Amino acid sequence: MNQNRVQASEVAPRAGLADISILANASLTSVTGTDMTSNAQGSYDLALKYSGTGLASVGVADKKVLVYALPAELQGKVVGGATVDIDANLLPITPGDIPGVSLLFGALGTAIDGVDKLVAIPAVKAAFDSLSTIQNLGAYQETLPATVSPDGKTISVDFTQGFGKYVHQAYVALFDTLRDTIAAIDVKNPIAAIPVKLLQEASADLFAIIDAIADGTSDILDNALNANLLGSMNGTLHTTVSDPGVASATVKAGAINNALISADVLTATEQEGEAVTLNFPTTAVNPIENYDVAAPVITQPVAGQTQVAGQVTLTQPIPDGTTFEAVVTLPDGSTKNVPLAADGTFVVDTGSLVDGQTISAKVVATNGTYTKDSPITTATVTAAPIENPIADYNVATPSVAPLTAGDPEITGQVTLNQPIPLGTTFEAVATLPDGSQLTGTVESDGTFKSAGVDQLAAGQTVTNG
Repeated sequence: MNQNRVQASEVAPRAGLADISILANASLTSVTGTDMTSNAQGSYDLALKYSGTGLASVGVADKKVLVYALPAELQGKVVGGATVDIDANLLPITPGDIPGVSLLFGALGTAIDGVDKLVAIPAVKAAFDSLSTIQNLGAYQETLPATVSPDGKTISVDFTQGFGKYVHQAYVALFDTLRDTIAAIDVKNPIAAIPVKLLQEASADLFAIIDAIADGTSDILDNALNANLLGSMNGTLHTTVSDPGVASATVKAGAINNALISADVLTATEQEGEAVTLNFPTTAVNPIENYDVAAPVITQPVAGQTQVAGQVTLTQPIPDGTTFEAVVTLPDGSTKNVPLAADGTFVVDTGSLVDGQTISAKVVATNGTYTKDSPITTATVTAAPIENPIADYNVATPSVAPLTAGDPEITGQVTLNQPIPLGTTFEAVATLPDGSQLTGTVESDGTFKSAGVDQLAAGQTVTNG
């Protein structure tokens, strides 16, 4: 018997969807119909609406999660993420009856009655009385980002926090009129001054609790509204899937009180969740059939380089699920494939290039089983340009020693800027009055001499360069 007891205790019953569901009378429908039509990118936009009525046990703090279970045909097909539009109606409540608020609310009512007997405060009375009757909290409406599971099996959204924040704000807003009318009391009767002060003190105690609820520092409302709060609600999933390649696919959904989508929860949703079957065109659609794959531009290849680079401008919009790669044909006829970077650039190793060789490239777009090529671009390798080693070297202006009539030579000095490019030599060129020129070697210290000058006359000009 003991052995049997141990074995039985180790077998935990698998939870069904009914055990974790927060809605009854649920349904799942496709807002746009069940016959799918592809969009401009060749994908399919889904709008799946899950509706139901809140169970009596669902309170403010209870977890509220919508989970959509995707069939194998749609797993890994979601493109561009997903969102869910939440529209949840709240059941009406009597604000003054909330435990934790009711005692202070009652004390305030007594104070209001006392003042009203001395000086009429009908606006305050009306505001207080309305909080003693059933009030509507309205509807929580918000669009939330949904989470696609890493394995692609589920899309889920947890709206617990947003729902709770809305309930707090809606409840607190019900007290605004009472707060405003009390603040507006203008007492001219001195006999009523003391009762009015007591009323204001009682209201301060009440509104301290209301403000704590508003800023989230009090859990009074969460504890009080632990059931019978959620009325009818719906959540509409918006997402886009690429072509599943099948005629139909069935999506199932459930609204549960568990944010952890475990294997059991997924199984329960797949087996017991509300379902909608989507019909896809049986004739496969090529999403890039009409897409313009632009030709790449190749950066001019130069002899001696070991890589070739290029870029392509990707035509927008790009069909969902499309990838691109560059296919480069090298001079020996072999090809290399490389994915395009996000900015459309690519680089391929070529080995050392030789002047006159040709290289060609094209871009290939791929979407599922479909591919499409761009026009081919060809470039011819050119010889590497010869660089001028002294293109940026600063040759200083020379200075000439003073000349006198009859001097047989011209001497001077020039500063040789450092560093001097390797292999560089210098010479001085003197232009004589008759236009003829004499040259002389510039020594390492910058001095130079131009011999062979005929007799110079006073006033003549000699230039040196």
